[in-house]
Amino acid sequence: MTHRAGGFGVSIIYGFFLVGAVLNRILISPVTKWAARVEKAEGDFRFKHVSVRSHAEESAFYSAANFEKAACDEAFAYFFDYYGGVLSYAIQVFPIFIFKSYADLDDASLGEKISNNAFFYIYLINSFTRLTDLALSIGELGGYVLRVSEIVQCAQQKKEGFDNEGFVGAGDSQSNEDNLSYSIIDLTFAKPSDEEDVLISDLNADIPVDKSLVITGPSGTGKSSLLRVLADLWPIKSGTIYRYLPKSAYFYLPQRPYLPVGRLSLRKQICFPYNPKNTEDYSEKDDESRRIIRILSELRLTPLIETCGGLDTDVDFEW
Repeated sequence: MTHRAGGFGVSIIYGFFLVGAVLNRILISPVTKWAARVEKAEGDFRFKHVSVRSHAEESAFYSAANFEKAACDEAFAYFFDYYGGVLSYAIQVFPIFIFKSYADLDDASLGEKISNNAFFYIYLINSFTRLTDLALSIGELGGYVLRVSEIVQCAQQKKEGFDNEGFVGAGDSQSNEDNLSYSIIDLTFAKPSDEEDVLISDLNADIPVDKSLVITGPSGTGKSSLLRVLADLWPIKSGTIYRYLPKSAYFYLPQRPYLPVGRLSLRKQICFPYNPKNTEDYSEKDDESRRIIRILSELRLTPLIETCGGLDTDVDFEW
């Protein structure tokens, strides 16, 4: 090849790829660890959304919408911060390692001119590339917007028939002389996805406050569905439910145990669905901490505090 094409051309090609390999080595090595962290943060963010979607019913029973939103926002902020770090790190590579903008050279004027021009050329090429990528991203965004609009439309349609006018709050009707929690009168409900599939019809029952009630029956007869109706997750087809206590006095446990993901601290897991805030009132926080430690001690779970590095340390694992 050297004999036919000439040694100079072959040397230029070898030199070009050799210099490129060296530059790749200089650039890729420090950026790799940041790229890995970005991928990890993105994976955590996506996993959080998958978890919320998979455990939507459990989260709804806990009335944990505000908690889940705060956790998703925190995961997104963590993910976005890493993208900003990678970008600022990559920008500083060019003037320091490639263009030598800060090097004190003898022929400083010429070197500075060449370096600045090269930087602006690369910046211009990068800007056009971003415009091209932006056009593709806008096309993808259009598809996402369409899907989101369909979800919003569906949610609005569901909300119109989801007011559950059959619920009557405390003080709106009869007095609670029998110390009742619920009074169910002629209740009929069906699956939200199929209103013709009636699960329970014309149900009448009184649920007292100070007594236990066990509901038994074959699978698919509407036992869990009745709790969904009482928790105001499913609409009422007809009938009336009198709720004699404030809504905050009721607590519903889902069939499947649920621990929110997001590498949350021990305090957040125990206080779920309540989201403890960072407060300067140390006496209030100390009282809460003592209650948590007392509960863990009664359950013989105090080693969890050491395992998690304290009550407020974000763990590096999922529960």
